[in-house]
Amino acid sequence: MSVDELIRPLSDVDVGFVPASFDQPGFDPEAFALMRGVERDASLLHVDQLIRGLTVLRAEMIHVVATSATFTDDAHHTPKAWVEAVLNASPATAANLVRSAALLAEVPMLANAVRAGSVGLDQVDELRRLHANQRCRQELQTHGYRLVGHAKSLTFANFRKVLIRWKAHVDPDGTHRDHEVSREKRHVRSGVTGHEGVIHAEGDAASIEEMVEILRAHADSEFSKDCEERAARYGEDAAQYPLRRTHGQRMFDAFQEIFRKAAGTPVAGVSEPTVNIFTTEAELAAAIAEYFGQPVRSPQRSGGVRFSETESGSPVDPAEMVVAALLGKIRRVVVTEDGRYVSAGRPQRLFTGKLREMILLLDGHMCNRHGCHVRGASVQVDHLQSWDCHGCTTASNGGPMCPLHNRDKHRLGFTVTHDQHGWHHFRPDGTEIAPRGT
Repeated sequence: MSVDELIRPLSDVDVGFVPASFDQPGFDPEAFALMRGVERDASLLHVDQLIRGLTVLRAEMIHVVATSATFTDDAHHTPKAWVEAVLNASPATAANLVRSAALLAEVPMLANAVRAGSVGLDQVDELRRLHANQRCRQELQTHGYRLVGHAKSLTFANFRKVLIRWKAHVDPDGTHRDHEVSREKRHVRSGVTGHEGVIHAEGDAASIEEMVEILRAHADSEFSKDCEERAARYGEDAAQYPLRRTHGQRMFDAFQEIFRKAAGTPVAGVSEPTVNIFTTEAELAAAIAEYFGQPVRSPQRSGGVRFSETESGSPVDPAEMVVAALLGKIRRVVVTEDGRYVSAGRPQRLFTGKLREMILLLDGHMCNRHGCHVRGASVQVDHLQSWDCHGCTTASNGGPMCPLHNRDKHRLGFTVTHDQHGWHHFRPDGTEIAPRGT
């Protein structure tokens, strides 16, 4: 059964038809349940493409009303008020719909890509936030096509990093102000309600990254404790049994342990965390010269974009980066253009030491399977070309995977590659799992 047969085309649906349940005319759940691989994924993408196309159509309607001012016919004072009233939407949703309509009108290539289904609505939301910045808005109108290309080919997480770097390049003063505001408004809130309590902290990205690294190191120690306890209890069959605590429970217990012992007290099995600030030698040299009031020679930047950020992609203010360098907190990481660690591999079977550490670091200690968010001590480094098939233990042949996806890769015969757009997973028949840019 084809996609068109499975899901009735939108044009065939009566305007007044409102489905009462998921099991509606035009959709056959039993037929869909039999689909696999490319055919199944294409069905979902077909529906999502209809949704994206309707979203662009709605934006065009809103833009026409906003520019023609016909909303005043019914005494609405603004396009936002009209959208809010007609759609019975919240003020925030109405404002976002109006802003998205303006963005799609000013960047027709983005509207066409969304209508064609090659750019998602989450990417549009991120670009809408950039569009609210006056400096970024002007650049989007001229150079937005480049960002549209990234939106098509990159994962959502990597696309957000690109936007952060792009904003830092287009509006460095605004990025600096954002950093200063985040430091000025840093705060911690706590409260207890009944049997539950909460601690909420906000601050600048560099400080939060440092605290997260400390928390992650302690959580990894708790994970090792659980693994040792399970091995002692079940022996060789330990891997078949669940750990005593969930990841969330270990994170909380680690957080509590930090408070009890204080961050500066050594913890058995936990070394002092290193906060990694990714930059280039030229960028760091320019920042140091500027910090000490010396003549600044503009560094050669890849693609004209500043590259000074934390592991998660948050921009680091140049002054903060210099202070971190002076305190010995920076670890310089040499990467290729597609973001992989540069290192000469040794003829060894396992990924160990600095090689393993850098491969994990560049992917945030997270499994490379899109949609999997497992991270931490359990993540393994797997050979992209297996060791048995003469794959080398080198940086270019290693990738981080959680134990489950590592086993599935070999069990199901999947292959994994990496390029400038990120990680790609392929089925044995050569089709890509959840391809981007199609």
